[in-house]
Amino acid sequence: MIDRASGDRPEPEVECLRCSKMTGLSSFPIRRDKRRTPPEYRSGVCRDCHAEMNRDGTAKWKAKNPGKTQAQRERASRIRSDRRRPARIARQAASRARAEDRSIRLAAEKEFRRWFNTLAPRWWVDAYRASRAREHYRNNPDMQVERVGSYKRANPERVRTWSRARRDRIQAQGNLSPIDLAGLRMAAKSCAYCGCDLHGVRREVDHMDALCLGGPNTIDNVVVACSDCNLRKGSLTFGEWVERVPVEHRARVQRAYTGRDAERVLLAPPARPVQQGAALL
Repeated sequence: MIDRASGDRPEPEVECLRCSKMTGLSSFPIRRDKRRTPPEYRSGVCRDCHAEMNRDGTAKWKAKNPGKTQAQRERASRIRSDRRRPARIARQAASRARAEDRSIRLAAEKEFRRWFNTLAPRWWVDAYRASRAREHYRNNPDMQVERVGSYKRANPERVRTWSRARRDRIQAQGNLSPIDLAGLRMAAKSCAYCGCDLHGVRREVDHMDALCLGGPNTIDNVVVACSDCNLRKGSLTFGEWVERVPVEHRARVQRAYTGRDAERVLLAPPARPVQQGAALL
């Protein structure tokens, strides 16, 4: 009967000789046999039954020929191994290279620790630890602020002592009063070191030659900087501060120093006082 909607003839249903189930003609595979005329013909068993028959036949053959089955498995395994061999060799070479690099690195670290703990000069060890600490706090500024704040909260008496000593040095080494410093802060528009806009930013007065290093409290030694630059500079000398300033701001820092009194010696800032027996840290 012709389907009027599509105009195609419906597929005839045929009974499977094995399962006796009525299915469409397309469910029966086409077989080929050169001894027949024509060589191609429709099988009388559906595809599902063919798959089941093939599985059963394969299982019976494997049970009957275990030696051949094992040989086939070994041959298939060799073929897969040969196909994967170039990639496997490359992975093994990369793994060996990583292991060698790691062993060389560990040996170098072990030798450095042995030299550091036994043969390194004391001054070098102190300088190395100080540089590592500066690098750590430079990369983690929030941690530095929290560390200083926690220390000040835990030692209020020592902080007050330092503050009184700083006030005494300011009064003894110059003629700038707190009112003068406040006027400088109010008049400043940008940071003397990084050039950032100081509007809405905490303004701090910085002595280019630090008071603790013998710098004077005079107008030619004072600049207004943002809190970040003032915290990073601390009590560094001119040479140390220039090395840590970002490259794009070094010219501005040079101008801030060279714009002072021409009689001031710039290339030889006050030496940092070192107490007898004190570490560099």
